[in-house]
Amino acid sequence: MRRLAVLLLALSLPVAGSQPSYKLRISVSKGASYLYRIRTTMDGGPGGRISFELRMRETCQRVNQGATTWRIKIEGVSSSGSGEIAAMKDTLLQMKGMEFTGVYDSLGQIVSMSVGDAKVGKESLGGTTNLVFSERPVRAGDSWSATQTVHGKPVRTNYTLQRVETYQRRGAYRIASRFAPGAPVTSTKPGLFLVERSSGKVFKANGAFLYREGDMSVLASYTVERL
Repeated sequence: MRRLAVLLLALSLPVAGSQPSYKLRISVSKGASYLYRIRTTMDGGPGGRISFELRMRETCQRVNQGATTWRIKIEGVSSSGSGEIAAMKDTLLQMKGMEFTGVYDSLGQIVSMSVGDAKVGKESLGGTTNLVFSERPVRAGDSWSATQTVHGKPVRTNYTLQRVETYQRRGAYRIASRFAPGAPVTSTKPGLFLVERSSGKVFKANGAFLYREGDMSVLASYTVERL
């Protein structure tokens, strides 16, 4: 009887191999369209402070062997601020109506970014485009890393799949992120992404970081919400 009890207890204990694994990928059809509101606050200390909001629409124009081509349009911009850093306001307001073409692989890594016929590098455009999936299937608790370009510099980010859940009636992956040590940006609050399981697209995100370049230091926070 004791042996049977021990066996039943052993069978009831969770083991790593019993957790399902997930292959995280962007999976959309041509014509898929998503409107995002991105709110950002930047505090430059003595240099001032600026807050701005972008409304950005992504429309899938092509799907080819896992790669997706998107038309990215800035549909609305608003901004307020004070001090030297607020000089960005005019540049931001001029972005209204601007259109980009972005090509991403199935992991979310930027392949190319252009305005008209001009290539503008592989820069991330904000909170919706800086999440890169793992090449391998992952389980809840697994981590991976990816490198992207931020302000012309390679920045490595560490990601962790925290759990799979239902959020606002959507099947979702909850993924946390943190910039790796040595990067010009430092996470002051871990990034949090809620990713729609059916499409692999972010529908909610937030985070905060400190960016340093020379004598300049800016503390920034952002929120992303799909409308």
